Amino acid sequence: MTASAFIFCTEAFAQQLNSGKENHENANIAKDYHQPGDVSSTSLYEVPGGFVAKYRFDDVDYRVSYDNNGRWLYTVRVYNESKLPRNMRREVKSSYPDYAIVLVEEIEKPANAYTYVVHLEGKDSWIKLRVSNGEMDEWQKFNKSF
Repeated sequence: MTASAFIFCTEAFAQQLNSGKENHENANIAKDYHQPGDVSSTSLYEVPGGFVAKYRFDDVDYRVSYDNNGRWLYTVRVYNESKLPRNMRREVKSSYPDYAIVLVEEIEKPANAYTYVVHLEGKDSWIKLRVSNGEMDEWQKFNKSF
């Protein structure tokens, strides 16, 4: 697992993982936790097939998914335009000059290139761009109703 897949949490969150019993899944997930500083809104959810941890760190919302065996599946980071890599922001802005970047979802999976979903808002429409492997495409487009 990469360092970016580590989940930063509080002591209370680590205790929530163990939920009163030791098991293999919780041990695998808990070993990825350490506390770098100010982490807020930390929670863990059991979902079909595994667990999802959600937290906020350094103005970025994280969703980290694990399977039932505690193996990392993917990480989704959600942030604003200022955290988007500069070259990508420049490319989006030059291709869509009349649109504002309102949200970015950065998706990381093992052995895959990062995928970015860039949410744009224009006067008459919203666009979700998908950017991966140096290619950008309009994944979804919605017209605004007036």
